[in-house]
Amino acid sequence: MRMEQLKKRNDSFNHWIVKSILIFELERMGHRVEVEVHLPGIGYCDVVDLTVGIQYEIDGNCSPKYRNEKAKKYLRPGIRDVIVIPIHKLPNDINEIRSYVAQYLVSD
Repeated sequence: MRMEQLKKRNDSFNHWIVKSILIFELERMGHRVEVEVHLPGIGYCDVVDLTVGIQYEIDGNCSPKYRNEKAKKYLRPGIRDVIVIPIHKLPNDINEIRSYVAQYLVSD
């Protein structure tokens, strides 16, 4: 089911790789994860960690101002924080990408 949700979106390859690693790592931590959650009037969010109330957005825009505005747009009751993971300068090595994504994870 989760893979079908990922395929429905027209995300870039890097976006898809980061999202997959993010889901894998969060589930490995024992967290409950929702993917591609529809928020009426806002759009679809990439990943929601229901265990700690964190939403993750994966974004290719290189502007910090844009990413901050995006985080504010998605912040809502029940969500403690929105973390935007920039992917405009993503490493090429999968292990480096995994380490990069790990920097953004919230464990509790």
